[in-house]
Amino acid sequence: MGASTPSFRPSAAWAAGPPATDTIVLIALNLNIDTEWSGRDPEGIKSYDPVDATVTLDLPEWIGPAEVFTVHHTGLADLPAARNGRMLTFDLSGLAVQKVIVITADPAVRTQMQAINDQMRERLQAMERHVPVPLP
Repeated sequence: MGASTPSFRPSAAWAAGPPATDTIVLIALNLNIDTEWSGRDPEGIKSYDPVDATVTLDLPEWIGPAEVFTVHHTGLADLPAARNGRMLTFDLSGLAVQKVIVITADPAVRTQMQAINDQMRERLQAMERHVPVPLP
């Protein structure tokens, strides 16, 4: 896990799961949140100012990314990365809460994740309307 440290404590952290044969999922998290919150607090979790973070990832030799994108509850989106050899650098200016980044050599991964995301968005929208949606 890495962290940027503009003060005495990290304001952002990132971690990448163990790489599969063709895909890495990288999660960047803004640590400027209220860690003393409990579910009994009527005001909810307090979020502080967004942070500017830069994340650098050294790609394993066996992964040559064909796709780099983010996954959010609103959908998937391309994410530009500066590339220098096997190193990818992501500029995450204004990181409010979190960013899930997928780096993959398999274009089918994006298609599969988009289908799952679409299903979840359909279920969330149905819940907002109080309409049950059967699980796939």
